[in-house]
Amino acid sequence: MASHGALGIFVSYARNDDLPPVEGAGRGFVSTLVAYVENRLVELGKPPVAEIWRDNRAIVPSEQFGPKIEAGLDGADVLLVILSNNWLNSEWCNRELQHFARRFEDDTSQIKRHVIVVNKLWVDPARRPPLLQGQEGYKFFRPDKDSPGGYYEYFTLGKSRLPEFQSVVEALALDLWGRACTKGNIETAIVVPTAAAPAAKRAIFVARPAPDMKTAFDRVVRELGSRDYAVVPDPAQDIPLDTSAVEFFDKALETAEIAVHLLGEKSGFTPEEGLPPIARLQLERSAKRVRPASSFRRLIWAPSQLNGSISRDPLEVLRRFAEKMESDKVDGSDLSAFVDFLIENLRDNAPVTGAHALPADARVYIYHQKDDTQYAMTVARALRERAIGTVFPIFQGEASALRAWHEKQLKNCDAVLVCWANADEAFTFSVIDECSDWRMLGRKSNFSSRAVAVGPPRNDRKEALIEFPPRPEVDVVIDLTATDKPGPDDLGAFTNAIPVRPAAGDGTASIPT
Repeated sequence: MASHGALGIFVSYARNDDLPPVEGAGRGFVSTLVAYVENRLVELGKPPVAEIWRDNRAIVPSEQFGPKIEAGLDGADVLLVILSNNWLNSEWCNRELQHFARRFEDDTSQIKRHVIVVNKLWVDPARRPPLLQGQEGYKFFRPDKDSPGGYYEYFTLGKSRLPEFQSVVEALALDLWGRACTKGNIETAIVVPTAAAPAAKRAIFVARPAPDMKTAFDRVVRELGSRDYAVVPDPAQDIPLDTSAVEFFDKALETAEIAVHLLGEKSGFTPEEGLPPIARLQLERSAKRVRPASSFRRLIWAPSQLNGSISRDPLEVLRRFAEKMESDKVDGSDLSAFVDFLIENLRDNAPVTGAHALPADARVYIYHQKDDTQYAMTVARALRERAIGTVFPIFQGEASALRAWHEKQLKNCDAVLVCWANADEAFTFSVIDECSDWRMLGRKSNFSSRAVAVGPPRNDRKEALIEFPPRPEVDVVIDLTATDKPGPDDLGAFTNAIPVRPAAGDGTASIPT
């Protein structure tokens, strides 16, 4: 039971979700999560006070739900559900939820405000108990962009994948801290959104569906709208019932970067004689928008299971409506998985607008391995001639301190420049991937520029990066393989031709050795 004035947090979890690593020392998912959250709450400071309660006794099943569990639930303000297939299959976990919910029988609308869902991994939304329906919560996984319908987990086999794991923990800890502030009537309460929205709206064409896909259409529109994407045509606008329907769809498609089609069993109504039904008509019009020089593409959801029917072949479903195009991505998973895949695809394929000009007082994080320190210093001297300040990673000290410094620089710098001279390829590409989503780094805005300076010696792998830079993860790749001492002009692609002028002071941070 939480002490007076403290926010009581009861952790409901299945013990199989807290198994230790198969090899070596370490903790399971739940123990790791709780330790990270408790540490972050201490760092955020008191007041407020938040107390986490979880049952970690080695007890037999017949003893699992007893007076101590009931007392913990009765004294909790928040039920933190570690959702997984193990949790869903646990009689005791479901009893914990039901017991906690009894306190809100007079106002069932309140229960969801007091339950926080931590999604350890993906589970079928239809299997969730009603009290957990509609709770997006905090996800410790994301769709695997290389495997539609698959997922990349942030914690597996007793090990967390940083920085993804830490980013979600940070959001969860701030949420709990803010609730503790509210309970203590502290004015510094923080409201933390569960999902970050893109900085600028992007137009997404969502095809008007046949009636059997209306529910799915509404869900996709809500999900895109909540992330500040612009859905075209306007879902509130009626479709013309004559040949002007073609112009109606074409106008919307011209503004869109992607088309989403939801295919059930029906084709929908026909606007006018001579035109195909709307599902087929929109596939025809979006096909004409796919051009060799355009990045426009179609994402098509043809669920393999529809309303409990027998299995369908998604590709065969598409062929019944229209011809498949080479650039089409066809998905047959359930709706929640498709929505996750759609959002991940949009994030990974954000239009490349190029680097923004660095401000005169810019601060550049020159990230490199220890073996490349001398080369990084050379690059920093070239930037100093353009009055651009630099900061470096540190290599000595506790691993946690080194990581904290690194994350701070990625969060606060104007731009990041990765040096690849003697470094190994895996290091370079891991940093590129880490900087791909600025929101996950806790930044308020995108980097002015994310660049890679490719220094000597030249080799086949470096040539591949120079010729085929990963987009949109990197804004600029600078080929410096022909010189050991690059000057300010050699970095022009990175600095966007900021005039060379005398530096007022060094502007360069000291380099830890």
